Amino acid sequence: MKATIAATVAGFGARAKAKLANPGASGEPEDQLRAPFEQLLADLAELANFPKTAVVAVGESSVSDLKTRPDYAFPRRVSASPSPPPQPPLPKPSRLAAPSSGCTPLASA
Repeated sequence: MKATIAATVAGFGARAKAKLANPGASGEPEDQLRAPFEQLLADLAELANFPKTAVVAVGESSVSDLKTRPDYAFPRRVSASPSPPPQPPLPKPSRLAAPSSGCTPLASA
């Protein structure tokens, strides 16, 4: 059966309901939504033809410039693999160098 947004959201609702209705759950109700919410994000990513790991929710991340700590932060990823570090510029020669072909230089410093 092909996944749909409605089925994905319904799955989230069922998982959240099961966590919240558990008589053994003595934790904060908001915290019981973490696992179902993270699963919802993975399912929605897959539904949009992204890998399930394309969206990563980082819990309780401080945003210092806003002086707040949201429940989740979503770091922006430019690509799946990191870019190589930039190469340092080549040093400038201090004098004319002889070509590698074995020829004698025309001028010297």
